[in-house]
Amino acid sequence: MKSIAIICCYFGKLRSDYKTWLLSCKYNNTIEWIIFTDCDWGKVPKNIKIINISFNDFKEYVQKTFEFKICLERPYKICDYKPAFGYIFKEYLQEYDFWGYCDFDMIFGNIRKFITNDILENYEKIYTKGHLSLYKNDSRVNSMFKSNKGKMYYKDVFTTNIIKVFDEEEGIYEIFLKNNCKVYDQYQYIDLSKFSKELINNNYTKLGNYKKQTIMFDEGTIYFIYLKEKDIIKKEVSYAHYSGKSFENRGQVSFQLTSKGSKESNTSNYFKYDCYNSITFVKTKIIVRKFFFKLKRKLKKIRMRWSEKYRNK
Repeated sequence: MKSIAIICCYFGKLRSDYKTWLLSCKYNNTIEWIIFTDCDWGKVPKNIKIINISFNDFKEYVQKTFEFKICLERPYKICDYKPAFGYIFKEYLQEYDFWGYCDFDMIFGNIRKFITNDILENYEKIYTKGHLSLYKNDSRVNSMFKSNKGKMYYKDVFTTNIIKVFDEEEGIYEIFLKNNCKVYDQYQYIDLSKFSKELINNNYTKLGNYKKQTIMFDEGTIYFIYLKEKDIIKKEVSYAHYSGKSFENRGQVSFQLTSKGSKESNTSNYFKYDCYNSITFVKTKIIVRKFFFKLKRKLKKIRMRWSEKYRNK
């Protein structure tokens, strides 16, 4: 079995639902997580290693990897450095066949069921999103982020405090494709829209949305459950990502994700908590909110560019 280590970085106050995340890691006991953090995580599963470090020391550690001065003023900027983790943290990854990164606003299902040994044998990069991505642990792949084949160049990304989203499609994914690397890009997960309180899948999950649908975590397995015509369809997925939402675990090993948080699973009525009279109406609201969010983010980037330009004069 190919060995896997996932590098994570978390600084500041822990999420209220961090125990839910830990629980899902625990069930994936053939994968190891290495967390660089200044938080007290308490007792963690055996497959999680905590590296206690302040954010300033972490920044200095990353800086030593590069000859030029990097920009890393706040923890959220770390997302742009994710594709370089295999290069930055090589001393922690020597014993592993694959390394990766992930978010904390997510719950893992049975990862090995979807990312099989056969897939790991034949691909160099697994998945395309910053939620969860894996990379073959060799010098060529670990240095791929330095390639100038793509819309983004790593030195430009690492020398600005503007978030470039280098860890996703327009960044490292495009670089891997243009370098003819073997990328496994199947969408096997749920990604909930952060622009709605309802549990609505983003379009690129290709699982669709239904008037009656729910997500259930059941002892290490995640299901997307929905009513199609008169049939209840129960589809297993590799993980659920939920930006802008929180699902606190209260000791259950089986529970549902709902618009009102985590609820004990109701197998006699899966759709007790969330049903939608009009998916079209909900998706329209999402489109409008997404437009204003992107506009606001674009204006913020313009202000940051002008600010950096003024400081560099």
